[in-house]
Order: sequence, then structure tokens, then C-alpha cells
Amino acid sequence: MRIAKSSGLEPQVIECIKHYRRRAFALRAGAACVLMAAVIAALAVYVVKLAGLAGEGATHPAGAGPWVALGVVAAALALAVMLIDPGIIPVVSPKSFDSFKDFGNALEGVSIAAGIEPPRLLATDLPTANSISIRYSGRPAVGVTTDALRAGLSPRHAEAMMAHEVSHILLGDVVLDTSTRRWRLVGLSLVAAIVLPFVFLSLAYGFGPWIYIGLVGWTVFTVVLINVAGRQVFRQNDLLADSVAAKMTSDPGAIREAIVRLDKMFRENEKPFTPGVRYPMAFFVSDAGEETAERIKNLEAIERGHWMEFE
Repeated sequence: MRIAKSSGLEPQVIECIKHYRRRAFALRAGAACVLMAAVIAALAVYVVKLAGLAGEGATHPAGAGPWVALGVVAAALALAVMLIDPGIIPVVSPKSFDSFKDFGNALEGVSIAAGIEPPRLLATDLPTANSISIRYSGRPAVGVTTDALRAGLSPRHAEAMMAHEVSHILLGDVVLDTSTRRWRLVGLSLVAAIVLPFVFLSLAYGFGPWIYIGLVGWTVFTVVLINVAGRQVFRQNDLLADSVAAKMTSDPGAIREAIVRLDKMFRENEKPFTPGVRYPMAFFVSDAGEETAERIKNLEAIERGHWMEFE
């Protein structure tokens, strides 16, 4: 999201945000390039082999069986993508919550301070007093849970939560969506990146046991790559988001107080999330005790004038 020249953020803060964005883009592009390189390399091998075979007037005929087997594997992977629940955020009507307007005003205020168009505010139906930055209809948005709307939070704490979520939007940390469209697009792209190299290699050299062994190995490698690199590519930097939020509000104490209060409420709730969900770590507070303690220490340091994330 573009930051306007009228932003109240200091040049140092804006440069830090841009640096974080560039780093995140480089990590995402790097992970994509690794998978794309395999597809392009296999296609190049096939084209070179095809040119050689054309010159010799020879071909590598193959029966339908191997192609059917490869198609079944591809279909199974695609079906898994379509059936796996990515943990969609449930959105509900906010009409019955008077505090929704207060959160909306806070969101508009911190967005103006940041120099961006205010994101859409949504009410989310989850049993935890929390907030989250998400994508809605293809654009960044901020979700506030119904428990947070009922919690009677002060305007300072509402502003603190909204500033934190706007910071994540500024940093490009929004990785969750209210629909399955983006999830399925990425998932099916990964299936293509897994299967296509072996389609081209099979066309070049014919089928053999090595094709299936290689396919299994490449699938395992891709899964490991996504899980390992994904922790960096799709992680959220709460320390930096808190620091940027403190610059917006000039009230780091309110952010610290909101974290402490909502963390206490979170821990009193036996089941703040449905078992197996994929998104708890993206919320304003979660069960990451060590990280919560680090956030509080960071904000206490900011209150003393020590901005560690901008040094």
C-alpha cells in the first residue's frame, strides 16, 4: 500500500517500512524462482531433446499407462488443495455492536496519520477478544472480533489495536484472506510447479521408475521449502508493527496496556480458536508467550525513548 507524502511518519520510519517490504518481496520472489527454475530447466531440456530427435527422425513413444499415472498424481495433489481448509476468517454483520463505530473512528485516524486510505473494518466471529489484518475482496482490511467489540475497550486501546493492524498493512504482512480464491490459486500453482518438470522430462527421455522417484522427492522438497521459507516469507513482525504503531499514536503505553489486557483475556479463554486453525499467530495477541513478553519489553523501551527496531 502506497504511503502518501502527507504521512505523519518520519522519513526514517518510512524507509524502514520500505526496506522491510523489499526484503519480504525478495524472499517471496526467491522462493517462486526456485520452483520456476525447475520448470524452465525441464522445458529447456525437452526443447533441446526434441530438436535433436527431429533431426534424427526418431521419437519416444509411450503408452497411455504412464501418462494416466502421472495425471492421477497431479489430480490428487490438486484435489488436496481444493479440499484443505486454509482457515478462512468468518465475517459477520457489525450492526448490533455500538463499539464498532469507535473502532472505525480509530482506524480512520491512524490511517490518516500513516498517510494511507483507511482499510475496510470488518467484524469477525471468533471466540477471542482480538484483531487481525486480512485481505477482503482483494484489498487489505482490518478485522475486529465480536468478543473485542463486547469487551468495553477504551478508545486508547481501540486506537492501539487499529494502529498495530495498520502497521502490518504498511509492512505488507497481510497473509490471510476471507475467501479461498487466493489460497487455491497459490496451491494449484505449486501443483503445476511440482508436476510440470516431470512432464517435460518424460517427454524428453520417456517414462521410467526414476520419474516417479524424482516426483516424490521433488514434492517432499517443495513441501519442506514452503514450510521453512514460508516462516520467513509469510511471517509477521509484531515488534516492528508495534514500533510503527507507536509512531502513529505517540502512545506506546496504550499499545502495551492493550497487549497486557487482551493477553490476559486470551489466556482465560479455554478455546480461543477452533482446533487445527492455521492463523492464530497473525492476531493482535496469541498464545506465543515469549513473543508477547518481547513485545512488552520493546514498548517499555520505547516509552523510555529507545526505539530498537529503527536503529
